[in-house]
Amino acid sequence: MNNKGMTHRYSFLSIICVSILVITMLSQAVWAAPSSEELKKEQAGKQGELDSLNAQQASLNDELDACIDQIAQVKKDQEKTAIQLEKAQAEVEKQYATMGERIRFMYEDGNSSLIEVLLESETMGEFVNRAYYISTISDYDRKMLEELEVASKKVEKKKAALKVKRDKLENLKAERLEKQKELAAQIETARRELEAAKKAVAEAEAAEKAEAEKRLREAQASFDEAAGTAPADNASDSSGSSGGSSKSSSSGKKPGRSSSGGSSGGSSGGSWSGQRLSPSAGTIMGPSGKETYYNLDMSGVVRIMRSIGNNDRYWVRGDGVKMLGNYVMVAANLGLRPRGSHIATSLGMGVVCDTGGFAAHNPTQLDIATDW
Repeated sequence: MNNKGMTHRYSFLSIICVSILVITMLSQAVWAAPSSEELKKEQAGKQGELDSLNAQQASLNDELDACIDQIAQVKKDQEKTAIQLEKAQAEVEKQYATMGERIRFMYEDGNSSLIEVLLESETMGEFVNRAYYISTISDYDRKMLEELEVASKKVEKKKAALKVKRDKLENLKAERLEKQKELAAQIETARRELEAAKKAVAEAEAAEKAEAEKRLREAQASFDEAAGTAPADNASDSSGSSGGSSKSSSSGKKPGRSSSGGSSGGSSGGSWSGQRLSPSAGTIMGPSGKETYYNLDMSGVVRIMRSIGNNDRYWVRGDGVKMLGNYVMVAANLGLRPRGSHIATSLGMGVVCDTGGFAAHNPTQLDIATDW
């Protein structure tokens, strides 16, 4: 094997080793992510506890309001009952006094007695009438007194029942107030714990983002360092003598596509010697991690790039890769790879122009713009 062959072999092995290192570093960055997810689950649990306590407090407040309203109503009933009882007792006393006056009149008026009143009757009919009248008055007075006493006792029972009811309501109110204090303390504790959980999530996400960015920079630096020597060998191949098998820069182009736009983003994919993204290989592991492709109208993306100062020409490379100047157009997680940053891909050096929903679940994934 000649020296040239040995050089190619060593370059190929170095690229493979660096690629494995890059993939490993990126994978470690992804695998480290669940810590923030665990903290988010804990935060969700704390939020659930706080929501539950707030619901209990709202229900307790409703119960307390209802209890206070009942106490107010019972208080009114007690005041009304007290008036009724006072009136009933006054009626009993009045009836008792009236009855006593009549008895004294019938039995003690002057020197007359009940027998004398009856004997003064001139006829038997008058005698019977007087006897019936006296008996009727006595029965009426007795019945009236009994009814008034029954009514008075009913009011007394109602008064006693209202007192028992109010005492129970007051005890219930005291219990609810005590429970309200306990809930308020629990809510404050839960609120502080939730705030701490939110802070922990934010700190974990910031730390993980910083770590991921650090690993990406290290991986990019390692790739750039290894790939820096490979172009010289490739250049030697492409510029060899007439006996060499050099590749044409226009090979594999599709009709109507431009191949201009610079050398660094050429269709060869730079110095990457691993598997390349293609229509048949729709998902691969490239030099910077997982790669997929998408085919959308890029006019809006180009306008965004113009707005941040990138005026490179948009064109479609011969192999169907969409380009911005010398760089492959790439969608990525903008939190890790800001728009306009350069990143190595299996199809050449790329520029981050876009993002997508995949970034939320695969922060290191690249989605390459093509017309496939």
